Amino acid sequence: MEKRHLKGSTFFFPGKVNVGYFQKNEDVWLVDTGLDDEAGRKIARFLETENKKLRCIVGT
Repeated sequence: MEKRHLKGSTFFFPGKVNVGYFQKNEDVWLVDTGLDDEAGRKIARFLETENKKLRCIVGT
């Protein structure tokens, strides 16, 4: 999954539905989770690969 930097500690994964996230050290707060199960699996793999901990999901 390709991540793009917005500003500061804010990033997003581009797609049909963008998934945003804010990170502080190893903690991540997601904004949305994508359209389907596959998007969720990709996010989970990204978090595991990057040694990040999911703290919260904000659904919009």
